[in-house]
Amino acid sequence: MDDINEPLRKCDKCKITKSKKLFYKYKYCNRCYIKDYIHLHLQNARIANHLNISIDELNNILKIDFNDSNKNEIGEHQRYDEVMLLMYNSRSNSIITDDIINNFLDEPL
Repeated sequence: MDDINEPLRKCDKCKITKSKKLFYKYKYCNRCYIKDYIHLHLQNARIANHLNISIDELNNILKIDFNDSNKNEIGEHQRYDEVMLLMYNSRSNSIITDDIINNFLDEPL
């Protein structure tokens, strides 16, 4: 393939211009998508551990479902607000920084 003729795109997160084939969907390059994915799963694991529930139960709490009898009339679980507050507060004081994730991604296999 000819790299010169490939269309380029700028990542919304890292602001680096890369080949369009190195992007996950539209906004983020593959690397930034993987970093966000890791960050989200580590954050969910910490919250589930703090609340002493499984990650599946945490995902069930976060899922809005109007047909579930365990949820209120707007489709939220009774612990939804508690989980959202923990998610909001844990963003700023996370011990998993971008540097740690970058070092993990840069390690040879």
